[in-house]
Amino acid sequence: PSLQAKRLGEAKEVVLNRPEIGEARLALAYYDWSILESDRALAEPKEAEKLLPNAGEVWQVRAIIYRPQNKMRERIAALRRAEILDPRDTNGLRLLAMTLRDVRDWSEAEQTADRVRALLPGPHQHWKYHRAWDAVRRTGKLDPLKPELARAPAGPARAPSECQRSFQSQPPCHQHRSPS
Repeated sequence: PSLQAKRLGEAKEVVLNRPEIGEARLALAYYDWSILESDRALAEPKEAEKLLPNAGEVWQVRAIIYRPQNKMRERIAALRRAEILDPRDTNGLRLLAMTLRDVRDWSEAEQTADRVRALLPGPHQHWKYHRAWDAVRRTGKLDPLKPELARAPAGPARAPSECQRSFQSQPPCHQHRSPS
């Protein structure tokens, strides 16, 4: 069987044999989301919330499911709830910053990005370009980006760092906590 089918079978087995494990509900939600069954996927976080009432990840999963449904208000509300439950989780804050950019709430996106920067250890060079890119998106002019590009180091292209990959559209738990 495929890896996806194996994961589904394992999650269903855990839900049947140990129904008190909320993470299994989240695994089922990710599976349903991956096969585009978003209504069914949204039912699982509701069950997981009963078992994991203080877990921000439950709300992040909801936010991930809301994205393809284009329910941006619900997505933002879910990410804000996740932020309340786990204010130091940079995965949820990154998703929130990107979502706020998508809805063109520039000041909130910038404030959220500042919080991510404050939480991440060490230098994160790619973050310095986000303000410039936001200005380009806001105004349609490339002027804010030109000084940043002039200061950018020249050289061969590198593979994206883990932090840069996190800005791609993968759910946060797939980056660090992939189910075995």
